[in-house]
Amino acid sequence: MKFSKYNRLFNVKEAYFLYNILTTALVEMDENLKFAVVNNKIEDVDEAYIDDLKKLHFIVNQAQEEEKEYEFFYDSYRYGLGQKRIGLTFIPTFGCNLCCPYCMQGQEKKYNVISDEGIEAIVKFLENKIISSLDSAVPISELYFTLFGGEPLLAKKQLLDFCEKTKSIANKYNCNTVYSMTSNFTLVDDEVIDMIKRYNITTQVSIDGKKEHHDNSRKRFDGTGTYELILKNLKKFKELGLEDNIVIRINITEENLDDAEELMKTFRPYSNDIFFGFVDNFKGMNDHFSSCVSHSEHANIVAKRFADISRKYLGWAYRSFGKKTPCSMNTENRYLIDPELNVYKCELFVKRKEFSVGQISLDGVLDYKPTFYKQMSFSPFKYEKCVKCDLLPLCGGGCPAKAIINNLKEPLCDISEEELFIYLKDYATNIGE
Repeated sequence: MKFSKYNRLFNVKEAYFLYNILTTALVEMDENLKFAVVNNKIEDVDEAYIDDLKKLHFIVNQAQEEEKEYEFFYDSYRYGLGQKRIGLTFIPTFGCNLCCPYCMQGQEKKYNVISDEGIEAIVKFLENKIISSLDSAVPISELYFTLFGGEPLLAKKQLLDFCEKTKSIANKYNCNTVYSMTSNFTLVDDEVIDMIKRYNITTQVSIDGKKEHHDNSRKRFDGTGTYELILKNLKKFKELGLEDNIVIRINITEENLDDAEELMKTFRPYSNDIFFGFVDNFKGMNDHFSSCVSHSEHANIVAKRFADISRKYLGWAYRSFGKKTPCSMNTENRYLIDPELNVYKCELFVKRKEFSVGQISLDGVLDYKPTFYKQMSFSPFKYEKCVKCDLLPLCGGGCPAKAIINNLKEPLCDISEEELFIYLKDYATNIGE
């Protein structure tokens, strides 16, 4: 027997804890176990603990290749459990009524919306996928729909048509459905409210800081801000008892870093799901925006500042750690479909035709391009750096889309040892609260 390579020892004041990255198990240690771990003396572990420590993966067999266990889990989800679900992001238009300077999708005053024939084609495609899975080992039983854009509410008629027809297909084949939407929340009216209630749509709304910061970035083409209108609509949803349908993302840039707690305090009453999102820089997409928070800054800021804020107002730390499932980009049944029926595997690829994996025909058939197989073949286990890294089960190899866009020879690291320990100590400190 031997101690797992994924074990991490840390202390909080006088108490010592052992954490396993692969299983995410956490135990408080007595002096005897601490001595055995610190000195790497497996023979000094109390016999009474052995069975439990083996079950939790703190102790493994001498010949065990632990990294293969995570690879098995990764592939099992990717080709097994992940297949029962279709994740379909519907983009009825790329148009938007705002002109946010950091937006990856540009600033389009003129825009097209998807045709009625286009919606019918998507519905046919969806039904074909469900039917073809019925005789498989893992038939499709879950449908996750995301309404995206641009600003999707500019195509309200098309959204209603899409929701009605996809719900009908789901009922026909006894599939569970989940609807979500990403919206700037400036076009809310009674019809939108009725749609959100009818299909139980969870709607993500972004706030870009206090009024002066928000209005400087989330503004209309005439230069007017949107802070007061969004706040008014959030209040309306709360009055209607619909705050559970709202997810609030507080966008963090270099300009509003110090406003984080005030923003959390202001907007917490309007949603039970509120989080900090960092405006990142994406090659060839928003290079012009200079106020992005870099990844290294992101990790440092999240760990050292925002964990406390989130715990204070939400009751839990900003980020939790768990075994990473494959990115949905790497599962077959993940699709983003634009108004021209071009299909992508990730939001970061949208509007970049070189990353499109195909186009749906009007009879609902998707003919895959070679890009599909290239993107689907991405795996962190192809990279020696990832295979050897003890943090792989926590990051899953980082963001595959960013690696592909930047033509990287290895994935981008998504977590640091320092960040891990900060959150482990935060969690251990607050156990039982």
